[in-house]
Amino acid sequence: MGIVSALPPAEHDLDHPDRFTCAGHIVPGVEVRFRDPTGAEHPSSGLMEVRSPAMASGYRHRPVEEAEHFVDGWYHAGDLGRVDDEGYLHVLGRGADCEVVDGVLVTPVGLQDTLCRLAQVRYAVVVPELEQGRRLAAVVAWPGHDVGSAACVEAVRREFGDDVARSLVVFAVERVPLTEQGKPDRAALHRLAGTVGRS
Repeated sequence: MGIVSALPPAEHDLDHPDRFTCAGHIVPGVEVRFRDPTGAEHPSSGLMEVRSPAMASGYRHRPVEEAEHFVDGWYHAGDLGRVDDEGYLHVLGRGADCEVVDGVLVTPVGLQDTLCRLAQVRYAVVVPELEQGRRLAAVVAWPGHDVGSAACVEAVRREFGDDVARSLVVFAVERVPLTEQGKPDRAALHRLAGTVGRS
């Protein structure tokens, strides 16, 4: 897709905490639109589609994925997002990883933010396994601290309710495994979670 949005340092504002979870303003020349679960266009939130002069024309030797993601000049990112009243883009996570539970949108980013507000948690990554009814939560403690799964589950319960808290599988790691692109390695986290069982 190329660069879709940017948040320059001058726009970081401690009086607006939402700025630190946004992806900035959409850059000139790039278009972003949204679709709701029915496929209808929505003005400000939903599954993201992008059109950009820097966008690739397709996937090399991957016709199935190309047909799914490149449609009529738009790239279907598969991410859930929204644009706020000030025009800032917020990427909430993969659409397949997000779920509405008891009227509340539950996203990996929202769960991670909740866990990172605990004093002993330095970093957290949540990988949903919604078909299995669980959400894997890998947490890194601050030096000299231990991360208790009970505290993590209770924090999620307060924020998102009992059903989401029951789905949480918390396991401590010294560091989160990363892919070559520097993103959390979901496959490695699945393997690590398999060694600890359900918390």
